Amino acid sequence: MSDHFTLFAEGKSLGYDLKMQLFVRGLQKNYCVTFDQLSSVKEVLARITAHEAVAKENLAVFCGGRPLENLDQVAENPTLDVCVKLKGGKVTFECDNQ
Repeated sequence: MSDHFTLFAEGKSLGYDLKMQLFVRGLQKNYCVTFDQLSSVKEVLARITAHEAVAKENLAVFCGGRPLENLDQVAENPTLDVCVKLKGGKVTFECDNQ
């Protein structure tokens, strides 16, 4: 399903499907993906995961510096950044001040 609007030109009604185009800064290259206006975040992540050929659990997708949580975020900034999650944790250092 997609949103539909009508454009009148020279007395004729023309219908166009609205699409959402997102620009992705991928792990190795930049690319563009096109979705129906009513796409979900799960669908966006599935398409990016398939394109990157990396498990979904290992990818982090950001929009405007924040994790992608809803499609309202891409209204202002249609560019997504993809990176691999890194394992980490608390690091402690012991110093001898003798």
